[in-house]
Amino acid sequence: MQRRAIRRGLSLAAATSLGTLLLSFGSSVTSAPAGASCTSSAAAAPAPTRQGKFLGIVPKASNGSGVSCANVAGGGTPVNEAKKFKGKPPLINHAGTVMGSNTTPGDVTVTPIYWDPSSTLPGTYMTHVNHYVRDVAHDNGSLPGALTNVYSVDEQLGINYDIKYANSGLYQPKTDTDAFPPNGCTPDSRVVYNDSSHYSHCLTDAQLQTELTTYLSANGMASTLTRLYLIMLPKGVESCFNSGSGTGSGCSTPWVGTGFCGYHSSLSGPNPPVYADLPFPSYGAPGAPFTCAGTVGGVVESPNLDPDADVIISIVSHEVNEAITDPYGSAWFDSSGAEIGDECAYIYGTLVGTAGQLYNQTINGNHYMTQEEASNENYTFAKKKPCVQAVDLPVAVLKVKPKSPAHNTLVTFDGHKSQGGGLNFTWNFGDGSLPVNTGSTNTTTHTYTAAGNYTVTLTVNDVVGLQNTSGIATQIITVK
Repeated sequence: MQRRAIRRGLSLAAATSLGTLLLSFGSSVTSAPAGASCTSSAAAAPAPTRQGKFLGIVPKASNGSGVSCANVAGGGTPVNEAKKFKGKPPLINHAGTVMGSNTTPGDVTVTPIYWDPSSTLPGTYMTHVNHYVRDVAHDNGSLPGALTNVYSVDEQLGINYDIKYANSGLYQPKTDTDAFPPNGCTPDSRVVYNDSSHYSHCLTDAQLQTELTTYLSANGMASTLTRLYLIMLPKGVESCFNSGSGTGSGCSTPWVGTGFCGYHSSLSGPNPPVYADLPFPSYGAPGAPFTCAGTVGGVVESPNLDPDADVIISIVSHEVNEAITDPYGSAWFDSSGAEIGDECAYIYGTLVGTAGQLYNQTINGNHYMTQEEASNENYTFAKKKPCVQAVDLPVAVLKVKPKSPAHNTLVTFDGHKSQGGGLNFTWNFGDGSLPVNTGSTNTTTHTYTAAGNYTVTLTVNDVVGLQNTSGIATQIITVK
């Protein structure tokens, strides 16, 4: 079948004493020297081809004490993110298709499909992944939940946070018990998991496509832009883009820097299924130099006390956001080809909680540690720091001078310390006069004609982020 695909996702993160280095398939990146800091840069990668090739992330070198530079100081205190993000933000709208319906971009039902013929996937692993998707769907479109996790960033691109989860019926999480086809590639025989086990089978992307289309057809499941399928593979199954040796490039092995932890893609046709390939996560394998886990001081953070599930959930977050905002590689990506998740892979920002169970996301009341996502607004207005855990809500700050004016004197109102990008300012002086909108101008003046106490209200609206948020500040002034 002719493919029109984009394969992009999380590349495996190095975890050596010389420095952690994230690499992408098909890119030339040099190792970090001993003692490399978070500001050390890997060699620049050429602009990627947009179709038919795995397009990953080419981040900078890290210092080896954790996957993210954000996690090396003070147990999660972020450092200067302008020196950590990948790609070349801002994200650019290339006028391509995003996921969702014609009337509601972002209206997507996410269905995990566990391809597990021998029923070896742990029940807790599947339960935690399902709960994560369900929690994300629970908080969609509602305040304050819709604006407090990474999926809120999609709204800055004009894409609704409208992810859905089916608790029952045709699109609820599925277990696919179809037998695996013969090896499409040769599995890497080295140790690949933290319990010293290894791969026993190897599947190519073409085999995943065949199984997905067969399974969807057999079960009457639609291939539309409102359906995103997560192909979850069991432990011991390697995944490679193409046939050949699983010890080479473009495979999920932790022994090769040009490997991956997951990617998203699609098939060609009028209604192509959009899917993500999510192999069982490899991390902590004895001797292996690469990992899919986010760590702090070498410890895998597991807020749900299930490291396997917690590691894969961050990768799920990356792929779901990227698939929705750029399913075919023709919609939202930056000038280097990096998508919304590529910019911030393995960047987590400030973490909270107990050591070993640190988290940065609270979704439907549950805790997760997932990578941040790229915000055009923050890149533009927050000193070029694109990676965020959620959209920044505007904060109104109001100052009045003089504080106790006489009537018939000019009073100055100052909102320049208000926080947020692209703010619009509206002033209500509390004396019955009509509110005044000064656009992006953060100061104004007014004259009171009578003595008395007046409540002044400043409302700042975020007109750049597109998520329709505002902040309000009030102050009582006494006019003599």
